[in-house]
Amino acid sequence: MIRLEKPALLHKKLFEESLNELKNDSFDYYFIKEPFIYEQWIQEINRIENIPENWVPGSFFFAINSDNKIVGRVSIRHLLNKMLLERGGHIGYGVFSEFRKNYYATEMLKQALEYCKSLSLKYVVLDCDLDNYGSQKVIENNFGIKEHNKKDFCRYWIAL
Repeated sequence: MIRLEKPALLHKKLFEESLNELKNDSFDYYFIKEPFIYEQWIQEINRIENIPENWVPGSFFFAINSDNKIVGRVSIRHLLNKMLLERGGHIGYGVFSEFRKNYYATEMLKQALEYCKSLSLKYVVLDCDLDNYGSQKVIENNFGIKEHNKKDFCRYWIAL
């Protein structure tokens, strides 16, 4: 079982322990810059006001398993601009390679959808790379309806 938690100071050690693994895994985290200062990073990702141009308000979560390890991340965009409607969608998620194939992504998306309901969203748009069959299955297991395949990605809609 996993839980989604917004990054906070209490996660600092846990996150820093996994940071080297993330770099080796080419795992995408937002606003990771060198030198990395965790306290500044959580301020950036938790910011919902004064966001950069062409960005939208969003929420960011760690996915933490029952062993208290960060297994991945979820980002939720509260609304979509034209660019995100075309590519990106409302929800992005990722599971560290060592934790894949444990159904964490399916549960992470399920919990993210519940959070989206709390934002009064009626539907969400998601996409994934055309060759990412694991992510396609995760989305479909959460009642995603495939709209179409583009040149290099699939777009899905999920009604809330």
